[in-house]
Parts: sequence; structure tokens; C-alpha cells
Amino acid sequence: MTERWSAEDNAVVVTLPFDASGRDASATADSVSADVVATVNAVQAGEFGHSIPDGATNAGVRIEIHTGVVPLGPLAQRRVEILQERLGVSIPLSVRTDEAPPVPEVVEPEPVAAPAPVAVVAAPSVPVVEPAPPEPQPTAGLVAAAYVWDDEKEHLRAEIVYLGDDDADAQTQVDVRTLVELTIGALGSPATRAQIPAEAPAGHPVWLTVVVNEDAVGPLTEKMFEDGEDQFDGTRVDFVVVTEPRATIVEMLAQR
Repeated sequence: MTERWSAEDNAVVVTLPFDASGRDASATADSVSADVVATVNAVQAGEFGHSIPDGATNAGVRIEIHTGVVPLGPLAQRRVEILQERLGVSIPLSVRTDEAPPVPEVVEPEPVAAPAPVAVVAAPSVPVVEPAPPEPQPTAGLVAAAYVWDDEKEHLRAEIVYLGDDDADAQTQVDVRTLVELTIGALGSPATRAQIPAEAPAGHPVWLTVVVNEDAVGPLTEKMFEDGEDQFDGTRVDFVVVTEPRATIVEMLAQR
């Protein structure tokens, strides 16, 4: 990542290079989400700002995803739009794609005499591979979990409690991943910053707990949890996943 100063925006522009080629749609969407979340964490930790000129006041920060000449696919673009909605004006997020170079003109070859006929051998039949079913869309109405400040331990904490349908592993994966992205994106919101005391240490920890009913979790969700733990490893975000019986989740939601 690089940064530059934009006098027009009075902001530091953090450029996040991203290669959108060579991966399936879901993996690309996961990767761009993870990269943006990691960049937001770095901004929150004060790792950028070296390009701010002397005398500048009220400088902001915005993140620019640079995809080269390969644009983001629809699923990855939707993930970016969700993060844009959550970050709002606190950390503006944009995508820049370069114009592809012009395709060189193809010169038609001179016609040549047809070759002598040859025997044709039928190629072996290739089994038809059915395309994978599309990934479910996030459930409507999902919102970020609210952060609260823990004075004793000097950290922000948020708890996502999700009640999924029995054996709805794919939907649980999509919904919980969306809730985590929304909640991480809310770190830069005015409502979250208002929770942090002025005397709080810079780079304070963030505790994010996800609680899900165990009958809604399958291999896809478990893999997402493992990826999330790897993604936040070494950052200031302490990511914890807890699975509970359905009755426990129902009781937790009833107490809210």
C-alpha cells in the first residue's frame, strides 16, 4: 500500500492494490473485503499520514482500491458497496480501474491452398460439469453490532448474536460474514468514535465476538470462521467465535 496527499480533498489517499483476476467470484469478494478491513484497521491505528504537508488542518483519510485493468466482479463490487455504506464519510472508500490498452489490429493472413484431406478421429466424450449453485444473498435488514467501551480493560467490544435456520450453512456463512464486515466497517463511524474516551490509548484493542446457534453451522461457516481468525491474527482486533444451542441464542436475543 502507498499513500499520497490530495490537496483537493484535504486528505491522505491510501492506495490499496488489488488483483481481481484468476479467482472465482466468492474468493475475490472475500479477499477484497479482508484487504479493506485490514487497511481500515491500519488507518485506525495511525499507520498513515506521513504525506500530510506542514500547515494542513482537519486532514482526512480515504482509501482507493486500485484494480489495474481488471474490474471487480458483481459480488466483489457489492461487498465494496456494503463497506462504503458503513464507512460513510469517516473513511471514504472508492475503486479505480485503469483503461485497458488498445488491442493491436490483427492483419488477416494471405489465403493458402487447402491441405489434403485427413482422417478424422472422434474425440472422447467429455462429461458435462454442472456449474456450482449461486451463493445466497445476505438476508435483508442486517445491521452492524453496536460497540461499547470497557473502562476497566480499555478496549472497544461488540457482540454479534445470530440465529440461523437449521442446516442453512450457506446462508449462515453469507449472513455472518456480512455482519462481521458491517461491524468492522462501523469502527470509523461517528457513533463508535463517540464511545472512545479522549484519554484512551492509541491503537486500543477491539474485541469482536460472534455467537451462532450450532445447528445452523456447517463446513462453509466453519471455514469462514477459520479464515476470519487468520485474517485478524496480528491485528488489534481480537476475533472470537462461540457456537451455542438454539435455545441459548433465542434467550440471548430476547434479553436485548
